[in-house]
Amino acid sequence: MSDWLAGADADAQPSFRRFREIGHLDFTMATAEETEAVMRDAGFLEVASRDRNAWFADLLRYELEQIEGPLRGRIVEVAGEALTEHWTTIRRAMTEAAAVGALRPTHLRGRRGEG
Repeated sequence: MSDWLAGADADAQPSFRRFREIGHLDFTMATAEETEAVMRDAGFLEVASRDRNAWFADLLRYELEQIEGPLRGRIVEVAGEALTEHWTTIRRAMTEAAAVGALRPTHLRGRRGEG
């Protein structure tokens, strides 16, 4: 499975708090370690995770460059100036949160135990 997880001490990162505030995200995100422990407690064996933060941070930087640059005019045509600016602000905050390691998309794997 894949899930959006948080880095250690993510809530201490101003960029992560800003991303959550701007996006109106009112929930707590677990870390990979916490999620792995929950999976083991639920009976999963051979639990492992693969952190995708580096890939995601690079992808977000590229997307933001495109959104703020060559794609901006087309996005404004389709969505309007206000919505484009709001969406870009959220994407900028997400990019900053990923860059500091607070937002960590993660692949998780486990095998359900017998019994």
